[in-house]
Amino acid sequence: MKVFVGLLALVALVSADHLYDDIDWTTVRPAHERLQLPENIRKLAEQSKPLGRIVGGTEAVPNSIPSMAALLLTAAEGIFFCGGSLISPSFILTAAHCLDGVIQVQVILGAHRWNELEGSQIRRFTNSFTQHQAWNPATLVNDVALINLGEPVPLSFAVQLIALPRHQDVTNSFNGASARLSGWGMDSDAATGVSPVLREVFTAVQY
Repeated sequence: MKVFVGLLALVALVSADHLYDDIDWTTVRPAHERLQLPENIRKLAEQSKPLGRIVGGTEAVPNSIPSMAALLLTAAEGIFFCGGSLISPSFILTAAHCLDGVIQVQVILGAHRWNELEGSQIRRFTNSFTQHQAWNPATLVNDVALINLGEPVPLSFAVQLIALPRHQDVTNSFNGASARLSGWGMDSDAATGVSPVLREVFTAVQY
């Protein structure tokens, strides 16, 4: 029995390494590049660039943002990248546009360098996810989705749930409050791909 269990573990390890090695990291693109924005929305986004997206920031201390999830998204056109937050041991909160046309998601928790196998990481593959039922790609309204991990992930120093607002804060816009934003997005407008390390920036909420 011990030999059988050992063989299963070895097969699982080899399979995981094979799946990991199959990815050409240089071709992984940010998921927002797949968005086909209407002309009026695209122009508005360009005019309000500082508000519309975050570029740059500084490298975060490894494992200092343990709720952060890296998402590798398999679609017909290739593999794309998004970020998310662990809101329960079984669910990741992310943007709905990340999952348009996606076949499978590889969730990476506990990562600093998402394109390396780090000892702190937990990796899960899933095709169970739900976009907001009123998600509208034409207006970007209700751009929110949930990814189901199935079996709950064990929490550790590197994998923790994100702090959620209290019930009494449901009507609070938090306008003007200080916010910490994190992710593996492009570190400059000249960047050709996503950042290999987790980055962060502090800014004020603008509502």
